[in-house]
Amino acid sequence: MTTLINASTTAGLIQTADTSGNLSLQSGGTTILALTSAGVAVTGTLTGGATLFSPITNALTANVALNNIANFFTGPSVAQGSTGTWFAMGTITVGGGSAGIIAVKIWDGTTVLASSTFESLAGPGSNGQGFTIIGKPITNPAGNIRISVRDISNTDNSILYDERSLTLSSSITAIRIG
Repeated sequence: MTTLINASTTAGLIQTADTSGNLSLQSGGTTILALTSAGVAVTGTLTGGATLFSPITNALTANVALNNIANFFTGPSVAQGSTGTWFAMGTITVGGGSAGIIAVKIWDGTTVLASSTFESLAGPGSNGQGFTIIGKPITNPAGNIRISVRDISNTDNSILYDERSLTLSSSITAIRIG
């Protein structure tokens, strides 16, 4: 396994990725959560109560217009509460407008867990372009964990909720890990 560029060692947890793109969350050298093309696998000993490792998932139910280049707009979010250590990840799909630079962050409204940028596709009605973001673990989040998006270049793109009738085009999952 190779460590991700933005690997986190918060609370003794390490995010890693292998050469096939499979992601994992490790603690003390033991994989406790694996994300592969086959899905999510939880391994190791589960301790700390019934809510540990119970995922909370939410998805957009309507498009969110990115109509101001100065602002981040809230995409999918989860209401996980303010107690515990959480690991969050999600996917957003942006499209429908001009080519440009899209900034993405996953955060609790105060602490940024991960951020990045990508180039969006061109042309009104263009197919959406998906982007997956995985945050570092956060303890006692200040607010709902969310993915926020800013189109730095244009005002005609949107965060899409239902690209090509696939639903869940923009969604987030948070897992309590402590």
